[in-house]
Amino acid sequence: MAEPGRILHERRALATILASVVIVILALLRLTNPHISDNFTNFSLGFYEWVWPREVAGQHTLTVLLDETDAHANIIKAYTPVDWPRTRLASLVERIGKAGAKTIALDVDLTDIDPTSPRAHISDYISQFDKAEKPGSHYLIAETLTRLPDHDAILARTIAKYPVVLSAQPDIVKQTTAERYPKLPFTPLAENASAIAYNSLNVDGSAQLQNPWLYAYDVNRKAPGYMSLAAASLTVAGLTRAPDLQLSQDGLMLLHRPKNSQVNLVGQREIETADRQVLKPLINGALVFVGTSARATAKHALAAEQAIQGATLSRQPWTGRLEFMATLALALVFLIATSNYGISSGFYVGIGSSFFFIALCIYQFANAHVVLDPLYPCFAALVSFVVWALVYSLTLNRDRNLLVSAFKGSLGAGNMPELLEEPEQAKLEGMERRLSFLNAKLDGFRSLYDRLSAEELISVSRTFIDAQSQLMMQNHATINRMGRGQITGFWNAPLFQPDHGSCACRAALAMQELMQTYHDRDRFHLVARGFNNIDMPLRISICTGRAKIGNIGNRNKFRYAALGNCVDDTDSLLLHCAKAGANILVCPRTVEEATEFAFLETVPVTENTPKPHQRVYALLGDSALAFSEDFLELKLIHRKMIDALEARNLKQAEIQLSRCRNRATLKMDPVYDAFEAQIAKLDAYGALEQGLAAE
Repeated sequence: MAEPGRILHERRALATILASVVIVILALLRLTNPHISDNFTNFSLGFYEWVWPREVAGQHTLTVLLDETDAHANIIKAYTPVDWPRTRLASLVERIGKAGAKTIALDVDLTDIDPTSPRAHISDYISQFDKAEKPGSHYLIAETLTRLPDHDAILARTIAKYPVVLSAQPDIVKQTTAERYPKLPFTPLAENASAIAYNSLNVDGSAQLQNPWLYAYDVNRKAPGYMSLAAASLTVAGLTRAPDLQLSQDGLMLLHRPKNSQVNLVGQREIETADRQVLKPLINGALVFVGTSARATAKHALAAEQAIQGATLSRQPWTGRLEFMATLALALVFLIATSNYGISSGFYVGIGSSFFFIALCIYQFANAHVVLDPLYPCFAALVSFVVWALVYSLTLNRDRNLLVSAFKGSLGAGNMPELLEEPEQAKLEGMERRLSFLNAKLDGFRSLYDRLSAEELISVSRTFIDAQSQLMMQNHATINRMGRGQITGFWNAPLFQPDHGSCACRAALAMQELMQTYHDRDRFHLVARGFNNIDMPLRISICTGRAKIGNIGNRNKFRYAALGNCVDDTDSLLLHCAKAGANILVCPRTVEEATEFAFLETVPVTENTPKPHQRVYALLGDSALAFSEDFLELKLIHRKMIDALEARNLKQAEIQLSRCRNRATLKMDPVYDAFEAQIAKLDAYGALEQGLAAE
């Protein structure tokens, strides 16, 4: 492993850098090219419109569709010029005008002569007679045809009687520049119209709408000298737009859909067949827009209605900057949370932040009628998260192999799958956590240095280390250090173990039992070599507390270790084992963690510790002993003895000590021998103090 301490750190750094590059690109695209996010904005606005439709105070417009529709406003047959000769269109305008319409906006293509009019075919008839070699006959035919009704003239005369607005179309042939040149209606019609408006909804002559929510109310920039169909209708009717109408710098307005999208939308049959008494209240005083669904005529009517009542929606200049900042902020939340707490936690934190921003946007729309797009920032942030997770996952197998190699021999095989499932929990660069640290040492191992040969000494050390390390890892420990007849380990890192105190105590009891078995069976082969008098008890100390854990090795050597006061305190407890008469000593915090084990307080540590008179407890057994009736009674008497010693009531302490010995088992005798020595020492000190006082 080249740099074991940076296994996970480098992977997170690489993922974070790549994800940051992606989010910066997406944010700059949003800032420099707003059209990139138009689809997201349209979707957001559609959702807002569906949930909070516009409250309509009163109806000023009416849309008449020339399409054949059913009772549910579904199109049966689309409008065609052949089905609608201009004589029929004139009749419709006549009925609408007589019903009292303020203006009539014809949103149909009237740029050419009516194809159903007889006059439209005069040239065709003349050319046919010329081919038949009947000279002079075409003059007779032309004179005859001119006596037939002129459809365009009929419509022109009808238009002249009422306030009618005609629609000019974009001339696609002349689209060599960004400016759109209007293609005017047929001259006789245009001369009799009250106004000519510019229909900017069509971008290629096929009525494909640029944006379903935007309306070009002020089209002067696209077609100088012209107005939109909605603006022209208001002007002809003598109405002015509301002063609070919100328009963008390009003259665009945001349309706010009413609650009922079919309000004031009627079919042509209703107008043609209805009685005047029915038409009068429907049309009188209204701005009527006649057109088709394909040309989105209802959009002109909605724009005129909203212009009269006042715009309820706005896209303020600061919204774009806020969306840009939100894009960066949400991505930052995703990346920070994911990098520090893992993919799952980062995802939930990021999604929560996104929902908060969405709620803010909804609040702005519902209360201030300001349109904010939450989808693009959330989408961009989610993309950055996906990039982070993807890069992290692609390098996961490599790092898993590195972790297996790093923790081999220090972490049990049973714990390895859990670590590999979430490698980030190792935090090799360092973390702080509460853990239980175990320090085990063969007392008397140093005496073997001069007694055994090199092979024999190494064999004893290896036998001890191999057996105890395997036992500790079976009890879910992480090995900290091994060597010189000593082994240390800890629990609750790198894996989270809520019962780390109990695990340490359980391992300590098992280690003592295994050591006793090895001594009884001469597994170290000391008796076989003639060393019958060597006593090597296993001393164990356990301390619980906060420590710093991580890889403290160099670039070429991996070493996962714990550093902290609880680690150093185990050395002091090991030195105190002989004096306390117990082979396993634990600190008070370990007793609090492992309440199911049998503990008795020993004589306090008074030397070689930064905490003089520190309370220390001997670990004597598991729950079977801890909750037995005899041991519970012994604990009560033992507590009275400790209280008497602290009060310097030595006579009472001797009485309670005697009672404890009567109830204690044989293996507890060394503990009470230590108390007996402590009482004698305190008694001697007391006599000395009295003698000095008498002098």
